[in-house]
Amino acid sequence: AEEAGDRQEFRAALHDLVRRIEQGAGVDAQTANAMLERASSPRERRMVLEHLAHHWARHDPESAAAWATSLEGLEGQRALESVLHGWSETDPAGAANFVTGLPSSERQLHLVHAMSHRWAERDRDAALQWANSLDDPVRRGRATGGVVSAWSEVDPPAAAQFAAENGVSFERQEVLEVAARRWAEQDPQAALDWARTLPDGDRLGASSSVLHAIAERNPGQAAAMYDDLRLSMPEESRSSRESRRMAAEVASAWAHSAPSEAAAWAQQLPEAGEVRRAAVA
Repeated sequence: AEEAGDRQEFRAALHDLVRRIEQGAGVDAQTANAMLERASSPRERRMVLEHLAHHWARHDPESAAAWATSLEGLEGQRALESVLHGWSETDPAGAANFVTGLPSSERQLHLVHAMSHRWAERDRDAALQWANSLDDPVRRGRATGGVVSAWSEVDPPAAAQFAAENGVSFERQEVLEVAARRWAEQDPQAALDWARTLPDGDRLGASSSVLHAIAERNPGQAAAMYDDLRLSMPEESRSSRESRRMAAEVASAWAHSAPSEAAAWAQQLPEAGEVRRAAVA
């Protein structure tokens, strides 16, 4: 009973702190850390991190972000993601600009994509203008991919068309594959039909992304679509790099859920052009 009372007191204190933040009262890192230390389990610590960071960022995002980045390891990552989520609700431009100032890493690129996606859900043109303003081509590609991802949720054909018309080859591949995956989640056959109309340099990446997205949810369907697609190719194309990569994408995604079935399918593929070898690998 005493322990239950302590937990109720802890939750009431957290609720009161969040309420005061929402009413405009300031909070500092010392107060936030003290609340974090009162948590008696990993689950409670995570609740404090995510709940406090989100609400704090809606009212004082710079202070909340400074606190989050002072934390170490996974807790720091979770806190920062919650800060950015709250920040993007009130100031998506500020959240997006903040992540571009973080040290370069794969995680930073993930956050660039996420912030541009959230911004595009509210104002696609502004998010796209921001993405185009970035000097670094890798960050620009991820940011544009975030816009295309959000766009694909409401109009996948238009988002795909935009991606296909991107003039920079490297960035076009990035956004094409994003558009392909998102469209495949809604209409797999339409997405694959579109991918097959692209020029040679773009078709491989888009088609592979479509098949991979389908295979993650319905690997048998993806395998059947690949088999039909391969048979529709000219004889000389059935052993091409394109055919190998698509087979590998299907096999890789399928292996996560049913490795034995994926292996059986891979082993019956033709060895011409090392298609079977690619899928088995």
